[in-house]
Amino acid sequence: SEDQGETWMYDEMVIYPKNPLNTRILDPVIWRGHDEKIYLKFTVTISDYGDQLDPMTSTHQMGISWNGEKIEFTEPEFLTYGLMINPPTYIPGKDLTLYPICRCSMNHLNRMRYRENPEKGTYAYSMKNGKFKLHSIMPEVDYSLYDFEEHQFLCLDEDGKNQMCIARYRNGTNKCFSSDYGRTWTDFEPMPEIGPSISSRACIHRLNSGKVMLIYNNAIDRSMMTIAISEDNCKTWPYKMVIDERTPTSYPAFTQAKDGTIFVTYDKDRYHDMEILFLRFTEEDIINGNTDNIFRLNLTAK
Repeated sequence: SEDQGETWMYDEMVIYPKNPLNTRILDPVIWRGHDEKIYLKFTVTISDYGDQLDPMTSTHQMGISWNGEKIEFTEPEFLTYGLMINPPTYIPGKDLTLYPICRCSMNHLNRMRYRENPEKGTYAYSMKNGKFKLHSIMPEVDYSLYDFEEHQFLCLDEDGKNQMCIARYRNGTNKCFSSDYGRTWTDFEPMPEIGPSISSRACIHRLNSGKVMLIYNNAIDRSMMTIAISEDNCKTWPYKMVIDERTPTSYPAFTQAKDGTIFVTYDKDRYHDMEILFLRFTEEDIINGNTDNIFRLNLTAK
């Protein structure tokens, strides 16, 4: 799109598996790095979901750009085995980027046993000067709570020394903290301050204003897709707006332009309705409850 999402050009780039009979390309993540370059990450897995461990599932990254006529891209770079569902977070104080990587079984019959293999788990990897390496291991949770973590990091100060990580578990959205640039972490704990939540991926970023915005299912099922804004570093969330009451809605993502415009995507019933929704609004629209100011578009209704 070249007009803030009013109209779209489709299928400008397709990432296609070398062997489509037994290989899948899934879970794309796109973000603008601190260097102002745009990056695209995707996951390659063999035989349906695979086991998210060598050699079944791997995470790859490439740079992309729009030259006014077509998408240009760099050769995909292998990062590590496992997958990443949320964008990475830049840590200014260390000049590195933290990547939320998970290695666990996506097989629903086996996912509770992921800790039996010491090479499986939830991690923070770091990228600095082109070197990608393990940064820290995230805290374990009780087996009864485990689900697909789909974790994400948030800097709580300008330096990045203090971090918060959110993740999804069977009791809803959880959080943990680091005070040493993500080297060590407190145990995960629930987030009662956001109200009801379900084991479904949330998305959190700091806005240009310094406030923090969270998008999640504010319910005990995948309904009530909600935007929440915090003014006190995630302690309270006084501003909330439900953007979609339907079920199931899931996998929100958002970014903010330099002019303050916020762009959101999420899906509605990806197995049946197969809707991908696009929203455009400002922080003030959420704070003031201006639902009429939100631009909405179903990207799959060509």
